Amino acid sequence: MSAGLRSGQVAEAAGVNIQTLRYYERRGLLAEPDRSAGGHRLYGEEAVTVVRVIKAAQRLGFTLEEVAELLETGRHHHGRPVPGLQERAAAKLAEIDVKITDLTTIRAALVAAVEAGPFLEAFVFLIVIPLALAWLTQGWAARHPAGQKTSDAASAAMVPLMAATLFTVVASQVPKLGGSLADVAAVVPVYAAFLAVMAFAGLAVARLFRLTAPDSRAIVFTGATRNSLVVLPLALALPDDLAVAAVVVVTQTLVEVVGMVIYVRAIPRLVPATIR
Repeated sequence: MSAGLRSGQVAEAAGVNIQTLRYYERRGLLAEPDRSAGGHRLYGEEAVTVVRVIKAAQRLGFTLEEVAELLETGRHHHGRPVPGLQERAAAKLAEIDVKITDLTTIRAALVAAVEAGPFLEAFVFLIVIPLALAWLTQGWAARHPAGQKTSDAASAAMVPLMAATLFTVVASQVPKLGGSLADVAAVVPVYAAFLAVMAFAGLAVARLFRLTAPDSRAIVFTGATRNSLVVLPLALALPDDLAVAAVVVVTQTLVEVVGMVIYVRAIPRLVPATIR
């Protein structure tokens, strides 16, 4: 008798256990093997391939009955059509195509979500480097007159430079928005209303705790302005189909910049130097 594979060898090569081989034999999926002189099962090389095909078909959604029909057709019908089998196979192939498309979409989304490169780049260039330069400038200003002049000039140019930066970011993201630009514009009234409401909410808090005029102005000012730019690196690192997030964050900041200019004029009138 020619040499063959024993049960344990087939099971290990196919990634199943021996009980699975016995079960497939009982179901007629796997041909009954020959026996050695000592009574051990001896499978042919094709048994490993058959078991792998069965397991792969099950993962794709085929039932064992459908797998049995496919294997039986391949063994005995030599390509002759089996009634209803082709239709069932075509329907199953359509299901597989849908699963492949869904899995491909999910994979692309997961890869984009876990990719840290864009986030780290945006975080370094938009947060770390500016903060480091600000710290160095303050240290220079404390030791040298030239540093103080540079610090004063930077302070005077802070708002225009920030506005220019924000407009640049918006311009870089707008082409990716497609038809979402109207959705971005729709949130502007919400941010403007928040600025108006928080001014009076901050004033109410200041009066409730009987704060001094400087403290009251600080409460009103800080209550209405949020540093939304902190999350901008994360928004910029999102995939292109979520580019609207970065534009919404920048739009919020632009509204706040305009609101800060208005607040500088309005808060002294809202909170006079002498609070009764």
